[in-house]
Amino acid sequence: VRPNAVSFNAALSACESGEQFEKAMALLSAMQRVQTTPTTVTYSVAISACEKSHRWKNAVPLLAKMTSRQLDPGVKGPPSQLIST
Repeated sequence: VRPNAVSFNAALSACESGEQFEKAMALLSAMQRVQTTPTTVTYSVAISACEKSHRWKNAVPLLAKMTSRQLDPGVKGPPSQLIST
């Protein structure tokens, strides 16, 4: 089974909850390797993982990448997006 944005978002959410900044960043890199496009939810959860791990400086480039992809950083979406995106 090939991972998709839904599975990556779920894994990122677990990293966010567990304050696992490094693992969240590794998942973002893995998304690129398997050519899965990050969503607004993907970036929002990754940024939140940075915040919860007190790594706000790492969140800034994610925010820049998010806006460069024309994703709205102000819209995280409903929690169901973690599963249905």
